[in-house]
Amino acid sequence: IISPDYPISPCNSTQENELRIESTVQNMRKTIHTMRDSGTLVLPVVHGYSSDKVDHVLKSMSKIIDHIDLIGLGSLVPLLTPFTLDKARKVIDLIMCLRRKLPSALLHVFGMSSVLTMHLAFLSGADSVDSQSWIRSAGYGKIQIPGRGQLFVKKNRKYKYQQWSKELSMNSFDCDCPVCKENELDTLIRSKKARAIHNAYTLCSEASKAREMVERGEYVHFARDRLKNTVLFALFRHIQERVKKQSFV
Repeated sequence: IISPDYPISPCNSTQENELRIESTVQNMRKTIHTMRDSGTLVLPVVHGYSSDKVDHVLKSMSKIIDHIDLIGLGSLVPLLTPFTLDKARKVIDLIMCLRRKLPSALLHVFGMSSVLTMHLAFLSGADSVDSQSWIRSAGYGKIQIPGRGQLFVKKNRKYKYQQWSKELSMNSFDCDCPVCKENELDTLIRSKKARAIHNAYTLCSEASKAREMVERGEYVHFARDRLKNTVLFALFRHIQERVKKQSFV
């Protein structure tokens, strides 16, 4: 189970975020105490927007847990919204920081699992990811496509961040998801439910392919191909540069 937590936000005051982080640690203490004889695995969640804060939270957790085998990283969605490359670099650095401090732990990253950003998380050291992007993007009239990202199939003038989502050309679209195989492509335009099913299927399929490539030792090349024609390729380069620097430390 996930230890109940209090997410933080860059919009909060420093005092408010500190209080939320401390409350999260206290909840983790209570959860572990309650579940200690049940054999249930508890996933503690780290919240912090700097390496120093991540280190502080881990030190607090180490007083409660003898050995951290599972760890989650949260509060990334408020940090990433609205999306910019600089914000994404900060998130990548946080994931890599947590991975360095806990090299053998299973690391789960919350809120970073679009069909493209999942690869940034995996390359940075995450073992698993999740988010609501599959249903949220469907509501905005978008579908997710490997190697291309989130594209509009339905015009949405209310969407605030149009610059990050281009409109899909249906002439070049090909998909084998349950919706697209059994229906006309207009179904994606008409139905939010159809878009959500398409997105969920696509995300799960892409994660499965990523795991397969990791097992084959070909994941970095695979992720490069997925990101090379997108605005996120600069972040792929950022990760590779960070990895190279770390290898010389």
